[in-house]
Amino acid sequence: MAVFYVAILYAPTLLLRLPQSKSLNSFMIRRFICASIASVVSLTISASILPWQAVVCPLSLTSLMYAGSLVSKSLSLLSSWKEEEHDKSFCHVKNISQRFLDWVASVASNVLAWRNYVVENTINGRDLLIEVNDVAFKISKNHASDGAPEGPSIVGDLLDYLNESWTQFHATAEAKRQLLAAGFHLLKENDDWDLKPGGRYFFTRNMSSLIAFAIGEKYSVGNGFHAIAAHTDSPCLKLKPNSASSKAGYLMLNVQTYGAGLWHTWFDRDLSLAGRVIVRAADGSFLHKLVKLKKPLLRVPTLAIHLDRTVNTDGFKPNLETHLVPILSIKPEDKSVKSEEKSLPSSKAAHHPVLMQVLSDELGCGIDEIVSIELNVCDTQPSCLGGGNEEFIFSGRLDNLASSYCAIRALADSCASPEDLLNEHSIRMVALFDNEEVGSGSVQGAGAPTMFQAMKRIVHCLAHEYVGEGAYERAIRESFLVSADMAHGVHPNFMDKHEEHHRPQLQKGIVIKHNANQRYATSGVTSFLFKEIAKIHNLPTQEFVVRNDMGCGSTIGPILASGVGIRTVDCGIAQLSMHSVREICGKEDIDIAYKHFKAFYQTFSSIDRKLSVD
Repeated sequence: MAVFYVAILYAPTLLLRLPQSKSLNSFMIRRFICASIASVVSLTISASILPWQAVVCPLSLTSLMYAGSLVSKSLSLLSSWKEEEHDKSFCHVKNISQRFLDWVASVASNVLAWRNYVVENTINGRDLLIEVNDVAFKISKNHASDGAPEGPSIVGDLLDYLNESWTQFHATAEAKRQLLAAGFHLLKENDDWDLKPGGRYFFTRNMSSLIAFAIGEKYSVGNGFHAIAAHTDSPCLKLKPNSASSKAGYLMLNVQTYGAGLWHTWFDRDLSLAGRVIVRAADGSFLHKLVKLKKPLLRVPTLAIHLDRTVNTDGFKPNLETHLVPILSIKPEDKSVKSEEKSLPSSKAAHHPVLMQVLSDELGCGIDEIVSIELNVCDTQPSCLGGGNEEFIFSGRLDNLASSYCAIRALADSCASPEDLLNEHSIRMVALFDNEEVGSGSVQGAGAPTMFQAMKRIVHCLAHEYVGEGAYERAIRESFLVSADMAHGVHPNFMDKHEEHHRPQLQKGIVIKHNANQRYATSGVTSFLFKEIAKIHNLPTQEFVVRNDMGCGSTIGPILASGVGIRTVDCGIAQLSMHSVREICGKEDIDIAYKHFKAFYQTFSSIDRKLSVD
């Protein structure tokens, strides 16, 4: 058994064909991993032969191996003691003890480094670069990586974010809550700003758009911004200003279509309402409050097939004005209710009393205190994992809350501690905009100069006594923007809708979008830089272009890129059922996008300085 053990101990060295050790540290690390393999194999084989010896024999041999190292170090210390025995002071004893403790710590660090390698990296087959006592070791697996994300997953947190964020208002409020919890300071656009290197700040506009940023400790005037931009809105139905209507004994709600939704998917769903209201307080002031009615409240029923025999052959073609009207309740026949409805002020007659009562109950205020409402119709089914291996995320509003959350989370995690910004020369930023689905032309949309005004204020605030020329303009030229929106994954039932050589798949990494007609802002340079980040961090990427015989959608990328001339790449997470009431994306793509965005913040500066383009 002893001979067998020794054979196994040195077998890994031969099998792995490791080069000759360049230092004692590398030799001890190699011995440790070989001994670990030997111990496990010996314990397993011995246990099948001699139960009690299976523990005693291998462990004893392993102890003897490390005992030799311990004795050797002890003799070395004793020799040192004899050479310096003329100094018997307490300081000498302290120095000798400290040297011994340093050696123990060194050995422990080696053990911990290999423990982390074995536990966290062996299974995933990743290359690993460890640094122990200023000696670098790169360990490569023979098997190619499949791009699967390492480390803790953020998918569960994304599901919580989606379930909380029924509207653009709730998405912004939840992002605000998370940034405050992460130590960011809330600014007001109307106030003077006092910014400092190393600081983390954010502000909101209309409670539906948000700008957050973290300033590097080594920032100097003229350095750039590294920004990720996404949007908080999704196609949905919105209540009209006068929503109350009734047909055939039902109370109905008049709605507007917002964006280019797949409206047939909203039929036969358990729907409700969420958004914001303005409430009059007792002191006469007005309060902005968010509301979310979690119970199923509305329904848009389809017509039975018995009354529409050709629907499956001619297609389902609803009239969006007359057919897409949700049912709220049965119309009451009680005269007292009718009298109450007539007695309501004109501002309340625009909406059914039953709806106003539900809102007042949820808000804990009187009906007469609600002075304005801005509500979206929302699907009540929670976001969840699905698929045979739970590899999918089934949810509404993935476009584009998935990108928004990955961006916010990446920014917060990339500067979670003060040390994270110590060597940063630039400013890390996230911009979340509203109204992308309808062209971005609003005060809270990407068409407004919100982000660039914030950049200019930041530059001027940090300039102090700087008297040079063009500080803001130079900062823009040094900046880089990632326009993050969802991407079209190839549909297995409609593969011909994708260009043959550009068919992004779920679970295969973030998609870089290209369009020669500038519907996307990606260029050869910006694509290269973004892919180089992925390459360094072993993250997969994909490419997408639309077919020449099909129209191409667009994003906020071209709007922002053309606004002040900032370098931009358009990218997104592949999904199916885009703009449906219920969408699908890959679980692993969320973690990959998060890691890609975080790596962008942490490493872009070092990559960008290596590239020179006039």
